[in-house]
Amino acid sequence: MRNNENHIYIDTNCLIGYIANKYGIYKDTKGFTKALQFLMALNGKKLYVSSLSVAQLTAKLQKRIGADRMVKEIEQIIHRFNVVEFNNDDIQSAITGALAKDIEDLYQYEMSQKVKCFYIMTDNLSDFTSLANITAFLPSKVRKAIF
Repeated sequence: MRNNENHIYIDTNCLIGYIANKYGIYKDTKGFTKALQFLMALNGKKLYVSSLSVAQLTAKLQKRIGADRMVKEIEQIIHRFNVVEFNNDDIQSAITGALAKDIEDLYQYEMSQKVKCFYIMTDNLSDFTSLANITAFLPSKVRKAIF
């Protein structure tokens, strides 16, 4: 069965960049915020992140923004994105087919395929270009990729 062109997976680095930019932790030079705002405004598109991404986001930013703000951000993520569960089978599948240098990106790929995503937005194209059934694009290229 073919992947759905309306399903877009958001890589962890883009999610972290989006939230970090809200708090001025670093400048949004890669366009995470504009890209995600654009995608969230599109009708008919479903955006996905993994439960692993939410955990990584929390580990990366909680100390910088505080627990109360982190909880509010997680609540917003749950409201705006479809969260894909990450489990033992996903880990096994990713490490068995280790086709990329970055195992964490293979986990993200497994999550994207679990929900039949056609696209993945990432700032690290190189780890996704050799993988089947996915079209990776940079946040700065979101409009070109989707249309």
